[in-house]
Amino acid sequence: MKDQAEGLRQLFSATVDSPVVCLVSCPSRDAIAIPCAKSLIDSLASRGHPMLWIDEIDFRRREGLPLAANVRFQLSQWMNGDVALKDTVTPFGDQRWYAYSGGDLPKTPSDSKRNALDQFQQSGLDTEIVIASITERTLLLPVLAGQPVHVALVCDAKPAQLRPTLSWISRIESAAEIASISLTLCGDETACDAFRHAIEEVSAGFIASTPEILGNLNFKLMSTPLAAFGRASQPLTDRLATRILHR
Repeated sequence: MKDQAEGLRQLFSATVDSPVVCLVSCPSRDAIAIPCAKSLIDSLASRGHPMLWIDEIDFRRREGLPLAANVRFQLSQWMNGDVALKDTVTPFGDQRWYAYSGGDLPKTPSDSKRNALDQFQQSGLDTEIVIASITERTLLLPVLAGQPVHVALVCDAKPAQLRPTLSWISRIESAAEIASISLTLCGDETACDAFRHAIEEVSAGFIASTPEILGNLNFKLMSTPLAAFGRASQPLTDRLATRILHR
C-alpha cells in the first residue's frame, strides 16, 4: 500500500474522466446505508477500481458505527468556505478515499460550490467511482448539477413505505440524471412480492425512472443488527457492483 503522503500527492495530481456515482440510502433507517456502502466499496475495490466514499450519515443516526477514517474537516466545512476541498478527503485503504459530511447542514451553497464532483476532478482526484451514503438531509444533491447517478435504495417492504420511497426517488430525479435505480426489499416473501407489484403499478405516476428490484432479504429492517445486514446483503451488493460498472 502506498504511504499516505505519496497517496495524497497522487490524489491531487492527475486529471480523470467523470466518475461513476452511486447514491446509497435507506429511507426508513439511515444507518443501513453504511454497511451497504461499505459492502459495495469492498466489491468494487476487489475489481481494482479507485473510489471516493462520501458519507453523510449523521453521528446521531449511525447506531454506534464509527467513521471509516479519521477526518480533519467535513465536506460541509468546504461548502461553507472554511477549508480547502482537498483537506476534506482522507485515505482509508489502497485506492480508497473518504469524506464525511454528517451533522448540521451548511449554509446554502453558492454556485461555485454546487459542482463539488467537478472540482474534485479538477484537483486531480484519482477516482473512477463515487459512492455516497446519504439521507433525506443530504447536501450532495445540490452539488450534483445533472451528474448521472445510480441509486441504490434499501426499502422496508411495508405498504406505508411505498409513498416515501417514491417521494425520495422523485427528489433525486429533480437534482440529477438517473442512470439506474436498484431496490433491495426487506421483509418476508409475501410482503416483498406485494411491494414489488405495488411499485410497478404506481411508480409511473410518481417518478420518471423505472426501478429494478435487486433482490429480497428476509429481514425485519428496523430490528436487524447492522453487521448481520451487511453480511447477508453482500451477494446483492456484488450484483449491484456489476450492474453499475456495465451501464
